[in-house]
Amino acid sequence: MEERLRKKYELQRVLIDTIAEVLKEKLSPTVYQKLLESSVQVVPGAQAGALLMKNGEAYRFVALVGYGEELYSVYFRPEEMVQDGSRRIQIITDFTVDEKLGEERRRILYSSGRVGEIKVTLSIPIVVFDEIVAYFNLDNFEQTDAFDEDSVEIAEIFAKLTGVLFQRFHFEEELKKQKELAEYRSFHDPLTGLPNRRMLLEESEKIFALAKRKQKPVAVMYLDLYKFKEINDSFGHNTGDEVLKVVANRLKKPLRRSDLVGRIGGDEFITVLPETSADQAKALALRLIEVIEEPIEVGNHMFKISVNIGISQYPEDGDSFEKLIHTADVALYKAKKEKKAYCIFERL
Repeated sequence: MEERLRKKYELQRVLIDTIAEVLKEKLSPTVYQKLLESSVQVVPGAQAGALLMKNGEAYRFVALVGYGEELYSVYFRPEEMVQDGSRRIQIITDFTVDEKLGEERRRILYSSGRVGEIKVTLSIPIVVFDEIVAYFNLDNFEQTDAFDEDSVEIAEIFAKLTGVLFQRFHFEEELKKQKELAEYRSFHDPLTGLPNRRMLLEESEKIFALAKRKQKPVAVMYLDLYKFKEINDSFGHNTGDEVLKVVANRLKKPLRRSDLVGRIGGDEFITVLPETSADQAKALALRLIEVIEEPIEVGNHMFKISVNIGISQYPEDGDSFEKLIHTADVALYKAKKEKKAYCIFERL
């Protein structure tokens, strides 16, 4: 009895040490493998094992001990699992492979998964937020009664600790996603997904620094959609928003990968064009006007809008993003006043 308790304590200590080590890492194939190896080591009767993780609508192998790597290609839908959705630890001795799995999956289960050799499986479900996210399947090839009360007790401890571990990883992953989303939103326009003023400013500083070093020109365009207000007034802001999304996508088409285009509010957009002369900017302005003026279909309606563009040049018209926006805005005002599609800023 004393020896049994000592052994159980040692197994629990190994398990807790493994969990503590894994907590220092991020969820990865290496972590999955460590957890599976630990479960095979600590659960009495286990000689091999496989970890199945839920991925979308199916469970897939993510770690193996004692099996061929071809098993990684096998998946199971929930209704194909022998556990039948049970949240209890199960001792399984029936290894009849369902013909519905298909010839290829059955072949791999017998060749790499050694289904014909397994005498008994101890299946440990891992439940996180009321959902079975994984199964640790521990196997014995010698006897059907290999797993006893001690095995189940250790497995229960393992399931609880691993569930808490996976829950923590879930929280960390969600926190990471939220931080990435917040970061993205702080630099992008929520409607169109284009860079916002903040991102334009930060990226432009890099462009101007490089232009100064290489002594290359930069063109800035200030675009204001013409007749867009009529769409908002007549058809509502939802329709107007859809039109803006179409325009945003069209603006990206004529641009190079090095060019920037962003929305700074309402129906106003900015482009920053490195290594672009005034003549090149004029040619691009005409191309932008052309793509914007193509008919836009939203719902059952067709819309045709246009754009006015003001163009300024670095370094002649300003040496910073804000100064170049200002001079481009002055040129835009002139284009509107003179009923021109575009104007280049004229220095006094």
